[in-house]
Amino acid sequence: MTAILLTAVLGLDRLEPSWSVQKNSKAGLYFAELVVPVFPKSSRLGFLANDAIDKKMGGTYREFLRRTKEDSAEFGKPIAEYWHETFPTVSVSDSRLISVFFSTSFYTGGAHPNRAFTCFNFGMVKGAPKQLSLEDLFREGVDARKVMWDHVAPQLIADEAMWVTDGEVDGFTDRTADMFVLTPTSIRYLFSPYEMGPYVQGEFFAKVKYSALAEHLDPDGPLAPFLKS
Repeated sequence: MTAILLTAVLGLDRLEPSWSVQKNSKAGLYFAELVVPVFPKSSRLGFLANDAIDKKMGGTYREFLRRTKEDSAEFGKPIAEYWHETFPTVSVSDSRLISVFFSTSFYTGGAHPNRAFTCFNFGMVKGAPKQLSLEDLFREGVDARKVMWDHVAPQLIADEAMWVTDGEVDGFTDRTADMFVLTPTSIRYLFSPYEMGPYVQGEFFAKVKYSALAEHLDPDGPLAPFLKS
């Protein structure tokens, strides 16, 4: 079910989310559940996070329902129920930084169900709220993807991620570069099945401490509360 880990940052105001739960089902056809954190709208960062999360996660949920209903109307009852379940974990929720990831499991026919991670990071950049990319965490001029991949790849190789060990994957894509969450001490990557290896290998994870990136991270950027604590 819902997992949540809230970390307070010294000197900042913690944003306590409420929870929105959506469920929809029809016996023998489908069931779906979406849980999302709802951050205080009085916070500019919370307002931005709520909007981005609804567009992506709410949009995916609504699209599953639309397609499933269309398929059942056209083809009738499926051999096995379709399903789509999404639950969040909040890593950081403060006035200057929000970091959350969603774990989605789903089945829409085929040989097996699937799983996927979706990550969101929001912070203040030059005084304005922004959905963060990896590059926003680093000093200007730093090749953020190369720096991070140099730390992440050895961990994936140690875990025998097949598509990394055989050279098929030799860097981040636009999606995987931003599949991270922030903690008080590190950047943690979450890779879904099929991103670093075949389905049978499942998910892969990597963690890079801020101390290992000290010369590259922007000390006045979104991570400043952690770097200066």
